[in-house]
Amino acid sequence: MDTTRQNGHKRAVIYCRVSTDEQAAKGYSLPSQVIAGRDYAQRQGFAIVGEFFEDYTGTIALEQRPEGKRAYKMLAEGDADALIVYTVDRLVRPPQDGDEWDMPVLIRGLAKLDKEIHTLDRGQLKTDFASLLIAMLDAKGAADDRRKMIERTTRGRKHKATSGQVVGVGKAPYGYKYVKTADKITMLEIDENQAAVVRMIFEWYTVGRDGRRMGATLIARELIKIGIPTPSESGGYKRTRTTAPGVWGSDVIYWILKSETYTGVWRFGKYIGAGGHGGKRDKSETVMVTVPPIIDATTWGKAQSLRSATAQSLRERGKRDYLLTGFMKCGCGCAFHGSSGRYKCSSQTNIRRHYAAERCHEPNVNADRVERIIWDHVYGLITNIDQLEQRLRDARNQAYDTLKPKRDELAIVDEMLQETEAEAGDIANALIEARGSKLVAARLQAQAQEVDDRHAKLTTRREALKAEIEQATISDNDIATLAQFQADALAGLDNATPDKKRHWLELLKVRVKVEGRQAEVTCLVSQPGTSRVLELKEIRLAAIC
Repeated sequence: MDTTRQNGHKRAVIYCRVSTDEQAAKGYSLPSQVIAGRDYAQRQGFAIVGEFFEDYTGTIALEQRPEGKRAYKMLAEGDADALIVYTVDRLVRPPQDGDEWDMPVLIRGLAKLDKEIHTLDRGQLKTDFASLLIAMLDAKGAADDRRKMIERTTRGRKHKATSGQVVGVGKAPYGYKYVKTADKITMLEIDENQAAVVRMIFEWYTVGRDGRRMGATLIARELIKIGIPTPSESGGYKRTRTTAPGVWGSDVIYWILKSETYTGVWRFGKYIGAGGHGGKRDKSETVMVTVPPIIDATTWGKAQSLRSATAQSLRERGKRDYLLTGFMKCGCGCAFHGSSGRYKCSSQTNIRRHYAAERCHEPNVNADRVERIIWDHVYGLITNIDQLEQRLRDARNQAYDTLKPKRDELAIVDEMLQETEAEAGDIANALIEARGSKLVAARLQAQAQEVDDRHAKLTTRREALKAEIEQATISDNDIATLAQFQADALAGLDNATPDKKRHWLELLKVRVKVEGRQAEVTCLVSQPGTSRVLELKEIRLAAIC
């Protein structure tokens, strides 16, 4: 381990995190955190070797945040000895009940690297049982605060919407602007300049211009030619670095065309948060607020019918047997689609990509050639028992590495259970000795109940972790059984039809990534009768273009 000191002092990095709501509610500004962190470092005799600041949610692990990743890397690579944060909730703010176990896992993980975590209110977070328990309870408290804050905010916003107010989040919808009445009620008011663009888009799409109806892509190109600012630019948002100013995308046109707001209906509560598993709520579950309409309901309805017909037409046009449609992506991130006997990167027809600073230059792919290469690879991989078993063992080893965080957490839970059981034994002995004192016995009984509750929660968590680890662990016997099953199931597919091939590509969740004229093939092999899956990956060295 790197224990290098700077001028005889331990080296520390200060990590500061905020989110907009926290700054308003608790004054967790970045300057206040960094000043307090510097004062703490000075008192403790630390040499500051790095300061990291970000506006990011605490529900994401520290190592996965942009600046948190940099701070963690300095610790992991031996460039710092300690991490200083304002409070525990700057590190971990568990999104769901039970996620507070991430805190002791983080403490223990850094301790194994001989690194320390310091908070301004607790000092150094140590790895003994009592300290880990306190840290976990701090994290749980932060999670409870977050849930209560979300509940209060949501309740207040819903009340406003029910009373007929538009609850402003970010910028107003394109075509509108927020205004406040004399009673401080937030409403939407039409922005005539933007509304004229909205009306023009609907007219071009539903009626046409010069006798020719225009699709979303053609509309976007025309708006670019005219030089009309995009909704993002009109709303003051930063444009992406890869897109030139004034570049409309067909997706933005479709977003405008399907927005019910332009008919005078704004809805609160359309989207379900990540904690509720995402998605959209049924209209009956939303709160409807009446706003000034920009277009009439008839025009909007016609646009929806045309959108649906266009989508159906595209689906039918894509029914030619392009085996890898939906399975193949370009290294630039765009999907490949089949047309005229070739697969093409969709960025070549994407308007934003056309105007991007760095355009994709991946050549088109001959459909017959790439389909033959990929199918032969997948078929050979599964039917070759010896090769498959070796690949499954390699994949099993990789899967084992991904379970390390859960194994670390299980070790912590086991240690805490041992400590709890020892504490229970001490209380039991104390109860025997305290028979003559009702007051002492009563207090010991209360302490015993708290220990019982803690033991029950730890046991539940241990069993859950053991089950998760066992479920994801593949034995040698599992591999042999799985390999034989796959070989038996694929027997007779030498002359498979395109539909049968697609069935197996879907079953194996095949993914193909094309980059530099080569294809990386990934598939997931599942064990029959279980939810276990292993990822098999190979980079094809043969050119496919």
